Amino acid sequence: MPEKPPLDIVDRRYQQVTFLAWIVIYVWSIVRAIPSVLEQRGDPMFLALLAFVFMFLAFCAAMVTVIVFAIPLRIILNLVLADRRRPHLSETVFLTIVLVVIGGYLYEVHREKSRLAPPKGVTTLSGFVDAMPSPRRLNLVHKDSRDYIVWTGDSSGPWDVPSGPACYLFDHTGKLVDWQPVTGDGGRVEEFIATATKHGEVSLDQAIELTRRPPNSVGHF
Repeated sequence: MPEKPPLDIVDRRYQQVTFLAWIVIYVWSIVRAIPSVLEQRGDPMFLALLAFVFMFLAFCAAMVTVIVFAIPLRIILNLVLADRRRPHLSETVFLTIVLVVIGGYLYEVHREKSRLAPPKGVTTLSGFVDAMPSPRRLNLVHKDSRDYIVWTGDSSGPWDVPSGPACYLFDHTGKLVDWQPVTGDGGRVEEFIATATKHGEVSLDQAIELTRRPPNSVGHF
């Protein structure tokens, strides 16, 4: 029967594997983020932005590594290795509680954001009126020779702390074309609105009436 490795070797291997997991997650996040960052190359603060992104991603990768990899692996080692069960019982209980709390928090944040998703089968502005809470505001925008209605909705919470409320984009026929649960941090809808021509705020009745008019008349009262 093979001899069990000393606990100090197990701990050293645990640290090495955890560090390797952090490296993998960090590199993966950099590869995903770099194309967007390089689009800002003309900005005078590009180097400062690049440094910030690298540091921020390092921190995020560390957090993900701890939550997804380090804590669960530590709990498993404490339970599987007989020499660690009793002396590390309090650590195991504490880490289990931490993992449950983090998991519960992430689940609640996901649930709060999911609550803002368009109801299944509801794909039009008129359907939103019946299925969703009243919008905070409605705005008319114009892009690529077409008119769109921007529905600003509720914010997720209270556990989630979003940068801004949910946003839904409808075309001139009232069809939902895109949406995002959080604004203020970028995203397809925000980028679309930022590059569109604003025509001002409209009421809900005006927005519904606009979707019933011929395309060329949308945006004109």
